[in-house]
Amino acid sequence: MKKVIFLIFLFFSFSLFSYIVYLKDGSTYTAKEKYRVENGKAIITLMNGTIISIDLNLIDVKKTEEANKAGIDSAVVLDDVKSTPSIPKTTTKPSLGDIAKPKENLETKKIEIGTGKKNIKTKTVEEKEKPYDDEVVRKAIGTVLDNVYLFEHEILKGSTPDTVKIIVTTDNEKDVFSSLTAIAKATVELYDNGKKSINNVEIYLKTISGAPAGRFNIDISTIRNLAQWNITPQQFFVKYVLF
Repeated sequence: MKKVIFLIFLFFSFSLFSYIVYLKDGSTYTAKEKYRVENGKAIITLMNGTIISIDLNLIDVKKTEEANKAGIDSAVVLDDVKSTPSIPKTTTKPSLGDIAKPKENLETKKIEIGTGKKNIKTKTVEEKEKPYDDEVVRKAIGTVLDNVYLFEHEILKGSTPDTVKIIVTTDNEKDVFSSLTAIAKATVELYDNGKKSINNVEIYLKTISGAPAGRFNIDISTIRNLAQWNITPQQFFVKYVLF
């Protein structure tokens, strides 16, 4: 049966010059170029220059080649059909992109300098953040994120002494939900095993291009609901995202 390429430009779409690697489990990697194969492993260079290695048999080779041959990001291959059924009108739900649209740049701090009302200048100073003090916490959270193929992350000091700040680069909506679930499980397990200093978690999600994908500031009791699956990652995102 003939195939057609149906374009779905997602919130996480990137440049047409990138190379999308599709995995058999439905997840994707956005790479600078086509992966190379060495000893049964696919060597992938991500857009930020990070090089990762995965088993070649995890890649949906046919779908990857068809999509990238057409030069299309985030394309989905669908079976062609002879007739198109009528589509009922539905209410459009907001996408993650709509929900996560930032109102302001929260990574910078504006400082007013000068004297007198007529001579006030404003400049933006990037705040340099420091890694979280406890190495055990950093390794535990980093490991669970690595286990769900989210290799680009930072575990930093939060805005208060009892807060850990976690920045994760996500490639698609599936990565967003995977990161939230992984962070919830890791932080709750750390807290229950004696790391009582973690009373609050700040989560900053961003795309490979640096665009914001969701920000959260939640206490340990709230994130426990996600860790124990009392709420789905999708529900958690909609309920607690700050921009």
